[in-house]
Amino acid sequence: MNHSPLNYSLRSSIARLFSQKARYLFRKTENLILQGIRDASSILVQVNLRSIVYVCYCYFFYSKLAPGLTEIHLRGLDQPIRLRNQTSDFDVFREIIIRHQYDVLGRCKLNYAIDAGANIGLTSLYLLSRHPELRIVAIEPDPENYSVAKYNLAPFGERCQLVAAGVWNEDTTLTIQRGSFRDGRHWATQTVAAETSSSVTIPALPMLRIIEEYDVPHIDFLKMDIEGAELQVFLDGDTSFMSNTSCCAIECHGDACENAFRTVAEKFQFAVRQEGELLVATSSDSNPDQLP
Repeated sequence: MNHSPLNYSLRSSIARLFSQKARYLFRKTENLILQGIRDASSILVQVNLRSIVYVCYCYFFYSKLAPGLTEIHLRGLDQPIRLRNQTSDFDVFREIIIRHQYDVLGRCKLNYAIDAGANIGLTSLYLLSRHPELRIVAIEPDPENYSVAKYNLAPFGERCQLVAAGVWNEDTTLTIQRGSFRDGRHWATQTVAAETSSSVTIPALPMLRIIEEYDVPHIDFLKMDIEGAELQVFLDGDTSFMSNTSCCAIECHGDACENAFRTVAEKFQFAVRQEGELLVATSSDSNPDQLP
């Protein structure tokens, strides 16, 4: 697998960067990116304009990159994180690290969290870096995403348990389905019930088994982005785990998923608000000084 050094990529791409289309796109995003640098400098991202411009470039022109990996250095980590060229990894980086998609918890103290749909591990990385006492269980079913997440989360050692599985309403087996949901890229990989003829399957775990097997005494924060499988979790699954949850951020895919989650949130007396693509729900039993 080929690496794409930052300096080489910038030099080789200089003509594209100054094309008319590129200049227009960068003018449109300059304020956003610079604000992202200022916001992120106190949390994670090293204040390195070259790195941020490069990520912005990759976001718009990922199809022009050579296959391989790009490495980005983040503040406080001994190793860089890896993003796969020609994939949605740069979109994920932009949303989570630059735009702080999961900065929805205020100044609360987190001890235990579950990252359902960990993708390449950036949400877990973001939370672990912000909350030094946090232990997190990160669940990712896609073997390709899992391998990148394993590398990205390695610096956190035992604080992060990465699980190669899907989240479902029961113990079963699933199969990976790529290319047919949303834009068909790596961040839109789905898990579906495995047919008897499926040659490659992955384990699926219900929430209660995850909590029991990985010794999670209380869920301070639940992040769930599982590409439609939240319908199985909240409509057909045992949702009693919500009684032991303080806050969650769910990306619902479709009206049926959103309705199922809102019904469960109301049952367990959660206050729900919209934060971009996320539904953020806070338990009425949570300390209002700690949670949003």
